[in-house]
Amino acid sequence: MDPDSDYDAERQGTVASHFRAWHVELEPFPGLAHDTRMKVCTIHEMHAIEARALSEIGLAPTVLRETAALAACRVLRNDPHFPTSAPVIVVCGPGPNGTTGLAVARQLHANGRAVKVVLICPVNGESDEQRDAFDVAVRCGVPCSKLTHADDFGRELASSAIVVDALLGPEPDVSTPIARAIDRIGDAELPVLSLDIPSGVCGDTGRVAGSAIRARATLAFGLPLRGNLIPPGAGQGGRLYVTHMSLPPHVLDREDIHVELVRPDALPPRLTHGHKGTFGDTLFIAGAGTYYGAPGLAAMASLRSGAGYARLACPASMIPTLAAFAPEVVFVPQRETEDATLALDNAPALISLANQVGFVVIGPGISLHADTQALVRDILVRITQPVLLDGDGLSAIADHPDVLRRRQAPTVLTPHPGEMARLLGTITSGVLEDPIESARRAANLLQSIVVLKGSHSVVALPSGHVTINTSGNDGMGTAGSGDVLTGTIAAMSGLGLSPPCAVRTGVFLHGLAGDVAMRDL
Repeated sequence: MDPDSDYDAERQGTVASHFRAWHVELEPFPGLAHDTRMKVCTIHEMHAIEARALSEIGLAPTVLRETAALAACRVLRNDPHFPTSAPVIVVCGPGPNGTTGLAVARQLHANGRAVKVVLICPVNGESDEQRDAFDVAVRCGVPCSKLTHADDFGRELASSAIVVDALLGPEPDVSTPIARAIDRIGDAELPVLSLDIPSGVCGDTGRVAGSAIRARATLAFGLPLRGNLIPPGAGQGGRLYVTHMSLPPHVLDREDIHVELVRPDALPPRLTHGHKGTFGDTLFIAGAGTYYGAPGLAAMASLRSGAGYARLACPASMIPTLAAFAPEVVFVPQRETEDATLALDNAPALISLANQVGFVVIGPGISLHADTQALVRDILVRITQPVLLDGDGLSAIADHPDVLRRRQAPTVLTPHPGEMARLLGTITSGVLEDPIESARRAANLLQSIVVLKGSHSVVALPSGHVTINTSGNDGMGTAGSGDVLTGTIAAMSGLGLSPPCAVRTGVFLHGLAGDVAMRDL
C-alpha cells in the first residue's frame, strides 16, 4: 500500500502476479507491485537524490516537505492502527524531521483534526527554517509549545491518542531531553507514526542508539533507508509506507544505488506435456548418521516447490529410515566412514552423477568429519553444474576460499550470521552490525551468490548488487528452516530461472510460505 497510489496488484493470472499480490498485502512497498524494483538507500544517497531534485528539476525542500506531510496525513487517515477522529500530538525535535512534523500538524489542523505540537530542543536550538515553520503553525492556529526538557511532556501526552514521531532523522543524536521524550512516548503506549525512520534508529545500519521509538507505522521519504529494513531497526518501525514526495521515477531509480527490495521473478510456464525430467533434476549430497532431518527436508522441499526430480546421495545406512519420510526421493547409497558420514572415496561417482543433473546441493547435515569435509572440497572444483553450498558444506571451504574461486559454474552460499563470520574471518556481531556490506564482501571475496539468512535475508551477487527480502516471520526461526530454503532455491533453478533469479525468488517464496502458514494458524 503506497500512500501516493491506490494501485492494487492484479490477483489473477500468472504465478508471479499472485506472489506480488501477496507481498503487497503483507509488506506495502509499491515497487513490488509494479514492474520496477524499489531501491533501498543510505543517508548519503538520499541526500544526493534531494540535491539532484533541487539542482536539475527545481524541486525545493519545502515542496518535498509539504508532499511528505500530506502523505503522513493519508497514513493517519487510512491505517487501521490510528483511530480517524482521535487527537494527535506531533512531537518534534530540532532538526529537519521536526520541521516536517510542523508541516504535518498544520495539514492535520487544516483538515479539522485535533492536533497539537510539542517541540523539544535547547533554547535557540532550532534552525531559522524551523523557527519560521513553528511561527507559521502558530499563526495557523495549531496549539504549539516548546520544551527544553521532557519533564512536563507526560501531561501533553495524557490528552492525546496518537503520536507523530518527528524527533530525530536518520542520523540519531540522542541527547538527554530527546531520550527522555522517547522513553515517555514508550511509557504512554500510544500508537506512533514515525516520519522517515523511528527516532533513535540509524538510517544506514538499523542500529538502535540507546532509546528508540517503537512505531505502529513508519513513513519513509523518497525511498526506504537501509535502517528501515535491517534488524534491529526494522523491528522498531511497524508497517512501512513509502512516499515519493513528488520526486519523479528517474530521480529515485538511480543506477548507482545497488541495494533494492527482493521482487520475485516470473516463473516460466509449466508445459502441459511436461514430465518429471522437464521440471528440474537436483542432486542433494547430504546427511550423516546423526543428521537425518536436514537431507530429507531439503530434498522434499524441492519437490513440494515444483521440482520434478530429487536425488539424495547419503550414507547407505540412513536410507531405510529416510525412505519412509521421503518416498518420492530417489536415493543414491554411498559408502560411509566409521562414523556413518560420507566417505572420501565416493568422490569419482558423485562427480560423475553431479555433472549429469541440472543443479547440485551440498551440505545439509553432512557433518564435520575430516574425510567428509575433504570430499566436499574435492568434488566442488570438479562439478561443472551450479552448486548450492549450505550448512556443514560451508565449513569445508571456510579456510579454503580458493576452492570456490576455481569453480567455473555459479555457486550459491546460504550462511547464517555465524557461518558468515567464519567465511569472512570475523565475529558474528561484526556481521550483524552491517549485514548488507558483510554479504556484499563475501560475494566478492568468494565469487559466489550469497544469501545471508536472517529475519530480512540479504542476497548479494559478485557484481555488488544486493537485494533485501521482506517476506517471512519469526516463526521460521527453527531448525530445518534453512534446509527447506535450499530445496526451494533448487526447485526454482529446475523450473528454468537463472541462478540469481532462482535465489531471489526462492528466498521470497520460502518466506511467503511462512507468512501464509502464520496467517492460516
